[in-house]
Amino acid sequence: MPAPYVDQVAVRPVPVLQARRCADDRYPALAGEWVVGCVGDDRVNVAVSLVTGRVVTLTAPVLSPSLGDGWLWATGRPAGGWVLPVAARGGFDGAEAVMVPHDGVAPATVTYDGGTRRAAVPYETHVDLIDLSRHVWPRWDARPLPGESVAVGVGWVAWSERGLGGEAERDVWLVRTEVAQGDVAPMRAPAVVGGGRGDQHGVGGGGSSLWWVDGDEVVKLDVHTGAERRFLAFTGFEAGLALAEDGSLSCWEDRRAFGTPAGIDIHCSDGTVVDRPGDQRWPSLGAGWLIWREGEQVLATAAPGHVTVSSPSPESP
Repeated sequence: MPAPYVDQVAVRPVPVLQARRCADDRYPALAGEWVVGCVGDDRVNVAVSLVTGRVVTLTAPVLSPSLGDGWLWATGRPAGGWVLPVAARGGFDGAEAVMVPHDGVAPATVTYDGGTRRAAVPYETHVDLIDLSRHVWPRWDARPLPGESVAVGVGWVAWSERGLGGEAERDVWLVRTEVAQGDVAPMRAPAVVGGGRGDQHGVGGGGSSLWWVDGDEVVKLDVHTGAERRFLAFTGFEAGLALAEDGSLSCWEDRRAFGTPAGIDIHCSDGTVVDRPGDQRWPSLGAGWLIWREGEQVLATAAPGHVTVSSPSPESP
């Protein structure tokens, strides 16, 4: 059931950024409190704070940066990282430079845990987990799907691979890691955690929660306990899953009303529904915020768990 509706004043447009400006459809998207997108370029070059409204221009535009909580990272560049200003402090924190020789088959997934920034990069034949400050990275043999990122949580890394059933079958693989004195070392070989018949793909996660899409369902697996939950979700998967940084919450496009006046809505794993006239698309979560695209606008509101976010569509069934 949809969460109770609230007044539309809870939703506001993000200034500067437009919905269909970037060459990579995954942007605009959230990096913590910052919405990053494209202005006067089809590559990502601007970040807008939802807390202060401050606009920061990146030192160079990039096509598909990986987004962390308040920072961005792009492989294959001499200055691969940008640390965005912290709203409470003001001022610019500078950039962290690291060089990775080649881009992978999809954008890296970046994490910030215990003072260490890491990037998980999928390549054709392996997955790397890179400590961006110490240049330490373990490597696991893998065949990750092109265009799909790696999921990283506390003590684990996961990705999707083609299954034995051919094009129609994809499986989710996971490898456990351990942290010892700042180094990440493999504990065991990768193993399938979501496989067999069907199409398991679109991994994401954080903390102890690994998420993926399985047909018309979204799956949440607690990596440490093995507990699994499933949510009915007709995503179409064009936009993929939006995830909170700690993996506790996921939101996605729901297309059950696609082609009707009600349009595409956003559903979240806590039962929240963003149901407004027309299509609500490309959700993104970060730092207690939820954004999506509606027409040419990028809209923002407090994320589920902070404020219930839904406003009624008169045409909704």
